Amino acid sequence: MTQALIHPAMLRWARERLEWPPEYVARKVPVKPEKFAMWELGKAYPTFRQAQTLARSLRIP
Repeated sequence: MTQALIHPAMLRWARERLEWPPEYVARKVPVKPEKFAMWELGKAYPTFRQAQTLARSLRIP
């Protein structure tokens, strides 16, 4: 699968801007909270489809 190389700081900024806890965003994608934490740490990346869902959920382009 194609990974979306999203910078971890951008992902964290988008989540914190909405004041949402990581667990809530993970449910919206949907992925396990541990996987979302790995994305925010830059140790893993979402697929392109997951990135599209993140963008819609976090209200960013």
